Amino acid sequence: MPAVELVRLQNDTRRLLEHFHEPPVFVSMLQELLEFFSDRTARAGQSGAPRPLIRAYNAPRHLHTYITREACKQAAQQPQAGLALAKALWAADYLELRLMAAAMLGSLPPSPPGPLLEVVDDWLAQQPEARLQQAILHDGLAGLRRQHPQALLAKIEAWIKSSRQALRQTGLAALAIMVDTIPHEVPPQTFELLQPLVYQLPDELKQDVLDLVRSLARRLPAETAFLLRQALDIPNNAKPAWLLRNALHSFPASMQPALRERLREATR
Repeated sequence: MPAVELVRLQNDTRRLLEHFHEPPVFVSMLQELLEFFSDRTARAGQSGAPRPLIRAYNAPRHLHTYITREACKQAAQQPQAGLALAKALWAADYLELRLMAAAMLGSLPPSPPGPLLEVVDDWLAQQPEARLQQAILHDGLAGLRRQHPQALLAKIEAWIKSSRQALRQTGLAALAIMVDTIPHEVPPQTFELLQPLVYQLPDELKQDVLDLVRSLARRLPAETAFLLRQALDIPNNAKPAWLLRNALHSFPASMQPALRERLREATR
């Protein structure tokens, strides 16, 4: 980035953050800034990503990244104001503002975890498009994954055991992200939640369960292989074999020949 451009961005961001405690003013100023730098020539497919389903400014990525990072730093230091601003950004209903809201939520101290989970539930209930749901689960839950994994796991369990397919998919996606990103040991409840789904594998959740199995195969290959081998012993059930066949390449190369042979034995 040219030095003069960086200086301007820093100055604009500093002026913006002066209104951190005034969500309406902050949101208005941010929108003016994004509008000024927006790319009106952008077309769907040019960036390799599909056109967003909500309004977007198409401002340069570095602009959004820098402002988001600085806003998250301030939110971590001033959590009450940060939470109010995150809600206001989400309510503005623009792609860039909602992505920033999710990032800010994940930067807040998650103690107690209840208020943050309430916001997550509210945002997910609005059925945002896939990239925003991913941002909520990955960025918005980052603080809870680091500091309150058991509270988050309890919420994930409630989602997975819901009667609603969308919530079950949300829970599986959140659990896969947790397995991929949690900085400490993967909770043993992960396999307790996964086991019945491996055995039953509902058609509407096949890809979601597979994504979780692949994440676990990379993080805990021995434990994941043990679970799948057990499932292969169930008579007249081809579903665990489908899972292993499609997750095989996520296991370490050294484990794949034995798993492939076990798969051949189970499907003869």
